[in-house]
Amino acid sequence: MPGKSLHNVMKTCRIIILLAASIVVAAMFLPHILSHVEAAGDILFRVEFNSLDTWEPFSFTKVNRQSAYRIVEIEGKTALEAQSDSSASAIISKERYNVSEYPTLRWRWRVENTYGKSSGGAIEMDDYPIRIYILFKFNPKKASFGERISYGVARTLSGGRYPPHSSICFVWSNGPFSGGEIYDSPYTSKARIIPLRSPADGLSEWHDEEVNVLDYYRRAFGAEPPIVARIAVMNDSDDTKEKSRSYLDFIEISK
Repeated sequence: MPGKSLHNVMKTCRIIILLAASIVVAAMFLPHILSHVEAAGDILFRVEFNSLDTWEPFSFTKVNRQSAYRIVEIEGKTALEAQSDSSASAIISKERYNVSEYPTLRWRWRVENTYGKSSGGAIEMDDYPIRIYILFKFNPKKASFGERISYGVARTLSGGRYPPHSSICFVWSNGPFSGGEIYDSPYTSKARIIPLRSPADGLSEWHDEEVNVLDYYRRAFGAEPPIVARIAVMNDSDDTKEKSRSYLDFIEISK
Protein backbone atom coordinates (compact mmCIF):
# COMPACT_ATOMS: atom_id res chain seq x y z
CA MET A 1 0.00 0.00 0.00
CA PRO A 2 1.78 3.23 -1.15
CA GLY A 3 0.66 5.33 1.82
CA LYS A 4 1.83 2.76 4.33
CA SER A 5 5.18 2.31 2.53
CA LEU A 6 5.79 6.05 2.57
CA HIS A 7 4.87 6.18 6.25
CA ASN A 8 7.35 3.40 7.05
CA VAL A 9 10.12 5.19 5.14
CA MET A 10 9.40 8.38 7.08
CA LYS A 11 9.47 6.54 10.40
CA THR A 12 12.77 4.88 9.46
CA CYS A 13 14.25 8.27 8.59
CA ARG A 14 13.10 9.63 11.96
CA ILE A 15 14.89 6.82 13.77
CA ILE A 16 18.09 7.41 11.77
CA ILE A 17 17.90 11.15 12.41
CA LEU A 18 17.40 10.60 16.17
CA LEU A 19 20.38 8.27 16.32
CA ALA A 20 22.54 10.61 14.25
CA ALA A 21 21.59 13.58 16.44
CA SER A 22 22.80 11.75 19.52
CA ILE A 23 26.28 11.55 17.97
CA VAL A 24 26.26 15.30 17.29
CA VAL A 25 25.11 16.07 20.84
CA ALA A 26 27.80 13.86 22.34
CA ALA A 27 30.53 15.53 20.25
CA MET A 28 29.36 19.00 21.22
CA PHE A 29 29.47 18.24 24.92
CA LEU A 30 32.42 15.83 25.06
CA PRO A 31 34.49 17.90 27.56
CA HIS A 32 31.47 18.06 29.88
CA ILE A 33 30.84 14.35 29.46
CA LEU A 34 34.36 13.31 30.39
CA SER A 35 34.39 15.48 33.50
CA HIS A 36 30.88 14.59 34.64
CA VAL A 37 31.03 10.79 34.52
CA GLU A 38 32.83 9.61 37.63
CA ALA A 39 32.50 6.10 39.02
CA ALA A 40 31.47 5.74 42.65
CA GLY A 41 32.06 2.11 43.50
CA ASP A 42 29.99 -0.03 41.16
CA ILE A 43 27.85 2.92 40.04
CA LEU A 44 29.14 4.93 37.09
CA PHE A 45 26.45 7.61 37.24
CA ARG A 46 22.93 8.11 38.53
CA VAL A 47 20.52 10.72 37.18
CA GLU A 48 18.08 11.91 39.85
CA PHE A 49 16.30 14.41 37.57
CA ASN A 50 16.82 17.47 39.71
CA SER A 51 17.44 19.31 36.43
CA LEU A 52 17.84 18.65 32.71
CA ASP A 53 21.39 20.02 32.56
CA THR A 54 22.81 16.67 31.40
CA TRP A 55 20.15 16.20 28.70
CA GLU A 56 19.70 17.78 25.30
CA PRO A 57 16.27 18.17 23.65
CA PHE A 58 15.78 16.78 20.16
CA SER A 59 12.86 17.40 17.80
CA PHE A 60 11.91 15.90 14.44
CA THR A 61 11.72 18.29 11.51
CA LYS A 62 8.77 16.43 9.96
CA VAL A 63 6.69 16.41 13.17
CA ASN A 64 4.80 19.61 13.89
CA ARG A 65 4.16 19.02 17.59
CA GLN A 66 6.87 18.30 20.14
CA SER A 67 6.50 16.30 23.32
CA ALA A 68 7.26 18.17 26.55
CA TYR A 69 9.89 17.23 29.13
CA ARG A 70 10.26 19.04 32.42
CA ILE A 71 11.27 18.54 36.04
CA VAL A 72 8.29 18.36 38.41
CA GLU A 73 7.66 17.44 42.02
CA ILE A 74 5.58 14.33 42.55
CA GLU A 75 4.94 12.66 45.89
CA GLY A 76 7.47 14.88 47.61
CA LYS A 77 10.42 14.45 45.23
CA THR A 78 11.52 15.62 41.82
CA ALA A 79 11.08 13.54 38.68
CA LEU A 80 11.14 13.86 34.91
CA GLU A 81 7.68 14.38 33.45
CA ALA A 82 7.21 13.40 29.79
CA GLN A 83 4.01 14.49 28.06
CA SER A 84 2.85 13.93 24.50
CA ASP A 85 -0.19 15.23 22.64
CA SER A 86 -0.22 14.01 19.02
CA SER A 87 3.50 14.74 19.24
CA ALA A 88 7.00 13.29 19.12
CA SER A 89 10.37 14.46 20.37
CA ALA A 90 13.09 13.15 22.65
CA ILE A 91 15.76 14.11 25.13
CA ILE A 92 19.26 12.70 24.67
CA SER A 93 21.78 12.20 27.45
CA LYS A 94 25.05 14.05 27.15
CA GLU A 95 26.76 11.11 28.85
CA ARG A 96 28.56 8.38 26.95
CA TYR A 97 29.86 5.33 28.75
CA ASN A 98 31.49 1.92 28.33
CA VAL A 99 28.63 -0.58 28.27
CA SER A 100 30.99 -3.55 28.57
CA GLU A 101 32.31 -2.29 31.90
CA TYR A 102 28.95 -0.98 33.12
CA PRO A 103 26.21 -3.20 31.62
CA THR A 104 23.54 -2.79 34.31
CA LEU A 105 20.78 -0.25 33.71
CA ARG A 106 18.29 0.57 36.46
CA TRP A 107 15.40 3.03 36.50
CA ARG A 108 12.03 3.74 38.07
CA TRP A 109 9.14 4.79 35.84
CA ARG A 110 5.44 5.47 35.97
CA VAL A 111 2.80 5.82 33.27
CA GLU A 112 -0.52 7.58 33.79
CA ASN A 113 -2.17 6.25 30.64
CA THR A 114 -1.42 4.25 27.49
CA TYR A 115 -2.80 4.56 23.95
CA GLY A 116 -6.13 2.97 23.13
CA LYS A 117 -5.67 2.90 19.36
CA SER A 118 -2.85 0.35 19.64
CA SER A 119 -4.38 -1.71 22.46
CA GLY A 120 -5.06 -4.54 20.01
CA GLY A 121 -1.43 -5.54 20.24
CA ALA A 122 0.11 -4.40 16.95
CA ILE A 123 3.79 -3.80 17.60
CA GLU A 124 3.85 -1.84 14.33
CA MET A 125 1.97 1.03 15.99
CA ASP A 126 5.17 2.87 16.82
CA ASP A 127 3.96 5.09 19.69
CA TYR A 128 4.70 4.51 23.36
CA PRO A 129 4.00 6.58 26.48
CA ILE A 130 7.64 6.15 27.43
CA ARG A 131 10.69 4.49 25.97
CA ILE A 132 14.32 4.21 27.10
CA TYR A 133 16.79 3.97 24.23
CA ILE A 134 20.30 2.57 24.48
CA LEU A 135 22.25 3.86 21.49
CA PHE A 136 25.47 2.07 20.47
CA LYS A 137 28.29 3.91 18.72
CA PHE A 138 29.20 2.94 15.17
CA ASN A 139 32.90 2.11 14.69
CA PRO A 140 33.89 2.15 10.98
CA LYS A 141 37.14 0.28 11.75
CA LYS A 142 35.16 -2.76 12.88
CA ALA A 143 32.43 -2.54 10.23
CA SER A 144 31.97 -4.71 7.17
CA PHE A 145 32.38 -3.25 3.70
CA GLY A 146 28.60 -3.07 3.26
CA GLU A 147 28.16 -1.33 6.62
CA ARG A 148 30.82 1.23 5.78
CA ILE A 149 28.99 2.02 2.55
CA SER A 150 25.52 2.32 4.11
CA TYR A 151 26.73 4.24 7.16
CA GLY A 152 28.81 6.46 4.92
CA VAL A 153 25.64 7.47 3.10
CA ALA A 154 23.87 8.08 6.44
CA ARG A 155 26.86 10.13 7.59
CA THR A 156 26.58 12.35 4.53
CA LEU A 157 22.85 12.85 5.05
CA SER A 158 23.30 13.69 8.76
CA GLY A 159 25.90 16.39 8.36
CA GLY A 160 29.13 14.44 8.64
CA ARG A 161 28.41 12.34 11.73
CA TYR A 162 27.88 8.60 11.76
CA PRO A 163 24.55 7.42 13.19
CA PRO A 164 24.93 4.82 15.94
CA HIS A 165 25.58 1.25 14.98
CA SER A 166 22.35 -0.05 16.56
CA SER A 167 19.91 0.45 19.42
CA ILE A 168 17.67 -1.35 21.85
CA CYS A 169 14.55 0.31 23.17
CA PHE A 170 12.80 -0.61 26.43
CA VAL A 171 9.14 0.47 26.30
CA TRP A 172 5.92 0.51 28.27
CA SER A 173 3.58 -1.10 25.76
CA ASN A 174 -0.03 -0.22 24.99
CA GLY A 175 -1.20 -3.80 24.52
CA PRO A 176 -0.44 -7.28 25.83
CA PHE A 177 3.30 -7.14 25.12
CA SER A 178 5.46 -7.20 28.26
CA GLY A 179 7.91 -9.35 30.16
CA GLY A 180 11.05 -8.49 28.20
CA GLU A 181 10.35 -10.28 24.91
CA ILE A 182 12.37 -8.88 22.01
CA TYR A 183 10.71 -7.62 18.82
CA ASP A 184 12.21 -6.39 15.59
CA SER A 185 11.56 -2.77 14.82
CA PRO A 186 9.11 -2.51 11.90
CA TYR A 187 11.20 0.32 10.47
CA THR A 188 14.88 -0.65 10.75
CA SER A 189 16.91 -3.84 11.19
CA LYS A 190 19.28 -1.95 13.51
CA ALA A 191 16.77 -1.49 16.33
CA ARG A 192 14.94 -3.84 18.70
CA ILE A 193 11.86 -3.09 20.80
CA ILE A 194 11.62 -4.67 24.26
CA PRO A 195 8.30 -4.17 26.11
CA LEU A 196 8.82 -4.52 29.85
CA ARG A 197 5.43 -3.32 31.08
CA SER A 198 1.83 -3.19 29.85
CA PRO A 199 -1.36 -1.51 31.11
CA ALA A 200 -2.04 -4.63 33.20
CA ASP A 201 1.02 -3.92 35.35
CA GLY A 202 -0.62 -0.95 37.05
CA LEU A 203 -0.93 2.61 35.82
CA SER A 204 -0.22 5.62 38.06
CA GLU A 205 2.17 3.45 40.08
CA TRP A 206 5.96 3.44 40.31
CA HIS A 207 7.76 0.40 38.91
CA ASP A 208 11.45 -0.41 39.26
CA GLU A 209 13.40 -2.01 36.41
CA GLU A 210 16.84 -3.55 36.21
CA VAL A 211 18.26 -4.95 32.97
CA ASN A 212 21.61 -6.18 31.75
CA VAL A 213 22.14 -4.30 28.51
CA LEU A 214 24.84 -6.71 27.31
CA ASP A 215 22.58 -9.73 27.76
CA TYR A 216 19.69 -8.08 25.94
CA TYR A 217 21.90 -6.98 23.09
CA ARG A 218 23.34 -10.45 22.62
CA ARG A 219 19.85 -11.94 22.61
CA ALA A 220 18.54 -9.25 20.28
CA PHE A 221 21.33 -9.24 17.68
CA GLY A 222 23.26 -12.46 18.29
CA ALA A 223 26.52 -10.54 18.56
CA GLU A 224 28.62 -8.44 20.91
CA PRO A 225 27.64 -4.75 21.02
CA PRO A 226 29.89 -1.78 20.41
CA ILE A 227 31.30 -0.82 23.79
CA VAL A 228 30.29 2.86 23.80
CA ALA A 229 26.65 3.74 24.45
CA ARG A 230 24.37 6.59 25.46
CA ILE A 231 20.74 6.94 26.58
CA ALA A 232 17.70 8.71 25.14
CA VAL A 233 14.16 9.08 26.49
CA MET A 234 11.05 9.60 24.40
CA ASN A 235 7.28 9.85 24.77
CA ASP A 236 5.52 9.96 21.40
CA SER A 237 1.94 9.87 20.12
CA ASP A 238 2.17 11.30 16.61
CA ASP A 239 0.75 8.08 15.08
CA THR A 240 -2.11 7.51 17.48
CA LYS A 241 -2.95 11.23 17.83
CA GLU A 242 -3.61 10.68 21.54
CA LYS A 243 -2.20 12.08 24.79
CA SER A 244 -0.11 10.52 27.54
CA ARG A 245 1.89 11.48 30.60
CA SER A 246 4.69 9.49 32.17
CA TYR A 247 7.46 9.95 34.72
CA LEU A 248 11.03 8.87 35.42
CA ASP A 249 12.32 8.95 39.00
CA PHE A 250 15.95 8.07 38.23
CA ILE A 251 18.25 6.30 35.77
CA GLU A 252 21.39 4.53 36.98
CA ILE A 253 24.31 2.89 35.16
CA SER A 254 26.44 0.40 37.10
CA LYS A 255 28.55 -2.77 36.86
